[in-house]
Amino acid sequence: MRIDIHEYAYHRNGISGLGFLLVDFTLYHEDGEDNLYAIIPSQATPNEGDAVRVYVIDPDDIDNKWRGDEIAGLLIPMLEAENVDVYQHEE
Repeated sequence: MRIDIHEYAYHRNGISGLGFLLVDFTLYHEDGEDNLYAIIPSQATPNEGDAVRVYVIDPDDIDNKWRGDEIAGLLIPMLEAENVDVYQHEE
């Protein structure tokens, strides 16, 4: 598996809501490719290891399920290479 990141942005729900990083990316895998979104909540920490919360959504098929913990291993290092503070999101 490999991914290509198209864009990412920080969002926050309301004035004092929990922030999150939204990532638009393509996942290439043995069965083809899928355009997906990942949500990484602000409270995600590197100490959680494989349990880092990464929620993956397929906008074309909401019944399609992806392992966020597996995608995190690909996605997070790519974001960090672009100097994105994955764990302490700020606007």
